[in-house]
Amino acid sequence: MTASGNRRRRLEWLIRLVQYYRNWTRPQVAHALGVSDLRRLAPSSGDVRISIAVRLARLLDWRVDEVARYLWTEPIANASDQRDTPASNPPPDCDSEAGEVCWDLDGEASQARAQAEAASDSYADIDRAAWEAYQAGDFGRVVRLARYAYAKAESPEQRAAACNRELGGWDGLGRYAEALEAVRRGLTETPIQEARRLRLQSNLANAHYTLWNLTEARSVATEVVEHYLAHGTDDRASDKNLAFSYYVRGQTARRLIGIEPENTIQYAQRSCTDLQQAHQHYSQMGDEVGDDRFAGLIRLCESGLLESRTALSEVSADDALHMIIEQLEAVTDPEDWPAGEVLESYGWSCVFGCNIALRHLPEESQQRPMAILTNKAYEISDRLENWSLRERALVMESFRRQRLADWTGVNEEWMLDEQEVRIVTGTMARFPSFRRTGWRILNSARLVTEM
Repeated sequence: MTASGNRRRRLEWLIRLVQYYRNWTRPQVAHALGVSDLRRLAPSSGDVRISIAVRLARLLDWRVDEVARYLWTEPIANASDQRDTPASNPPPDCDSEAGEVCWDLDGEASQARAQAEAASDSYADIDRAAWEAYQAGDFGRVVRLARYAYAKAESPEQRAAACNRELGGWDGLGRYAEALEAVRRGLTETPIQEARRLRLQSNLANAHYTLWNLTEARSVATEVVEHYLAHGTDDRASDKNLAFSYYVRGQTARRLIGIEPENTIQYAQRSCTDLQQAHQHYSQMGDEVGDDRFAGLIRLCESGLLESRTALSEVSADDALHMIIEQLEAVTDPEDWPAGEVLESYGWSCVFGCNIALRHLPEESQQRPMAILTNKAYEISDRLENWSLRERALVMESFRRQRLADWTGVNEEWMLDEQEVRIVTGTMARFPSFRRTGWRILNSARLVTEM
């Protein structure tokens, strides 16, 4: 296929992704892209106007440079049976008006909306409204208000605080690349209080960890930990920040076990040391405040420790998986649980259990525990609308199917309904590293529609 033909084909793929992600018809996509006929988007040269690339990026929740990279350079997938479309049926009509897009968080219209939502031009009032929106889980509103607060800020300290608030909104939306950019912007403000800078740095480490930038995550978390070890903590906020930095560094080392298997012992030992420190700090703070507000983080430390201790042969894989699966009896139906860190911790324990099964069980013994764990992780991620957990659940399910094919020669077909296709495309938007896996899933999937 010629380069121009390949670009036109890739453009058609992106249009299809918009259809599934937004649940729109082709005429609705055309309207949102500002054209009357989608067939006229790319001329015979295959070149795509920058304005179209920008609109596609917004519709898909991708970054503009990611759309450009995909159209011109990125391979579609490592699949031998690529098809022209990811599924056999077009998406149904959508009741919403084309162009009413949830990504509209920039520009004058967004600022006007934020001004109306805050009902004030005062920085303090806008920031308070953003916090209330965060508590209510209205993360799009958090981003709008935080950006409005940034525009109204009168000092570097206020601008840095607004960036940290914006980060929380993007994180809640599962838009981790934007969260990373927000916290980076906050760290460019100077002068700001040391406590504010350290909090931004720990959030920067976590944003890198979430996006699998593990070298950066470990480096930044180490800088925060070393600061507190040298200077001590003097209040509850700094105690929490130290515990969180230990947590991020410990979980980063745990992930590095799979990235650098030749250094398994080194990273597993580091992970255990840091997660034990985080566990100790969170447990102590929980005892001091007399409630269970840190229960989810404590469970996350324990689950991560279990994976790392298994890598050190301190716990057998069979015993570790038995403990994880037995604990899942508490969350038979995630819909019965309140959203929060405790329920999320059960989802992550499923992911850690899959890591254990993949590394330590023979192929013939992997399927049953991984099927249980990936299914529960997906249920919990759906209940919480947690995109980071969704990404891991999809990756682990892909690994499980590949191991089954390697072992038996049987390729288990992906059966996706329209909502699941939207979840796959949404995960591709949020995690560039997942994109190849996402294409592979969509390439081989059969779309199941309701009759």
